[in-house]
Amino acid sequence: MVYSVDWATKVITIPKADLTPIVGTLYELDTEVFRNELHTIQASETGIVFSDIFSRNAPYTVAGVTYAQSIQIINGYSITFEDGTYSVRLIGSNNDIFDIQNGILNQNSVQVIPNNSAGLVDLNKEDIEHGAYNGAVSLDAINGGSGTTHPWGTTRPEISGGTYALDNLSDALAVAAARGFRQLDIRGDWTFGATDNIDNYEIRGYSQSQSFFTFTAGCSTSQTEFFDAELAGVLNGALSITNCHVEALSGVGGNLSETNIHDTIFENNPYSIKLTAGATKHVNIIDCASEEPGYSPAVIDMNGTGPDMVIRHWQGGIKLTNATNGQLVSLDTTGGHLTIDSTCTNMTIVVRGDTKITDNSVSGVTLIDQTTPTLVWDHPTGQAIYSQMYYRRVISAITSREIYYDIDNLPILQCLLWKDEARTIPYDGTGAAVRDKVTAYVP
Repeated sequence: MVYSVDWATKVITIPKADLTPIVGTLYELDTEVFRNELHTIQASETGIVFSDIFSRNAPYTVAGVTYAQSIQIINGYSITFEDGTYSVRLIGSNNDIFDIQNGILNQNSVQVIPNNSAGLVDLNKEDIEHGAYNGAVSLDAINGGSGTTHPWGTTRPEISGGTYALDNLSDALAVAAARGFRQLDIRGDWTFGATDNIDNYEIRGYSQSQSFFTFTAGCSTSQTEFFDAELAGVLNGALSITNCHVEALSGVGGNLSETNIHDTIFENNPYSIKLTAGATKHVNIIDCASEEPGYSPAVIDMNGTGPDMVIRHWQGGIKLTNATNGQLVSLDTTGGHLTIDSTCTNMTIVVRGDTKITDNSVSGVTLIDQTTPTLVWDHPTGQAIYSQMYYRRVISAITSREIYYDIDNLPILQCLLWKDEARTIPYDGTGAAVRDKVTAYVP
C-alpha cells in the first residue's frame, strides 16, 4: 500500500491503485486493511511523534452475535481519495471516512459510499470470500485467467474487462477443494482432457447453445452430474445428464450406480449415445426426445454387451442397434417410431404408448407389444369390430349364435341371437330380433 500522510496538513491520501476494483467504476476500500496500514505509518520513526490518526472500538458480542468494529478519524486528520470519476464503497467497519460535513472527507469527484449500520454484523474475511462464490467455481476458457486465491473462480468482472473466472481445470479443482464446493459453472465451450478427473462434481453450462462440453477418452466422470450444455465425446462411469443436448456420446452407463438422463435432446453424429460394454447398472432415459428431422431416428447403440435400459415418455423416432447380450429394454412413448435394427440379435423389449414399430431383427429379439393400437385391437371389443370388418362371420340357426373368426379362421368371439325382444325364443334361422353382447367363443 502507498497511503501517505502529510503531517503538516494532516491529510491522508488514498491512491486509486490501492482500492479493490469491483465492476466498472465501482471500487472498495477495506477499512480494516486501511486501519492497519495507518497504524504502521503511525508507528514509524516519522509518524510516532505525531498525534493519533484514529480511534477504534473492537467488535463485540451480544447474545452470540458479533457486531462490527467502529473506526473514527480524530485529531483533525482528513482523507482525500485520488481524484477521478469513480465510486468507493467502504466495508469492514462502521466509520466516519465519508463524513464531509465534519471535515473528515475532502470532497472531490469521487463518490464515497458508506456501509454503516446500527446492527452491522462482523463477518470475517473468510466468510465474505466464501459467499462471493455462491457455492460454485466459475470457468471460462476464453475470458478467464489463472489463480487459486479469492477472487479467482468467482463471476466478478475484472476492472480491465476480463473476468475472474478460471481458464484451467487444475486451478478450478484446487479452489473447489479448498472451499468445499462440488459445483463447476462453465461459460462457453470446454474440452475435458484424457487425464482430467471430475468424479462426483456437478458441472453446469450456461445453456445448450452457449456451452459445448467435449470429453477426451480417459476423462473420469463417475457420479458426475451435467446440466444445461451440449455433450459429445467419451464418458467414463455412471452419471447424470439433465436438460442437455447429446450427440456421439459414448461410455454411457457404469457399475457403481444407475445412469440417469432427463429432459435431454438426442442428435445423431453418427449415433446419439453408445452404452458402455459390460456395464452392470441400467440406464434410465426420462422425458427425452429426438432432434432428428423427418424419418431419421435418434440412434442408441447398445454396444453388444451394454446395460439394460429404461426409456420413459420418449418423443420422436428411436433406433436400437447392436443388442447381443440378452438386454432388457422398456420403452414408453408419447408419440414416436421404434426401429429395431438387424444388428440386434439377443434382446427382450417391452413397448408401450402411441408408437409405430419396425422390427428388422432376424431372430433372437423378443418383442412384447403393449402399444395403444395393439391393446385396442387385442381387446374383445376391438377384436369384434375388426373381425366384423375384415374376417369371416357365421350365423348358426342350430346354436342360435353369431360366431366371429380370426385371420387364421379360428373362432374367437360369439353372441347369442333371439327372435323376440324379451329374449325368450332362440333364433332358429328366421326373424332374428336381438343380438346379445359379444363374448369370448365357447365351443
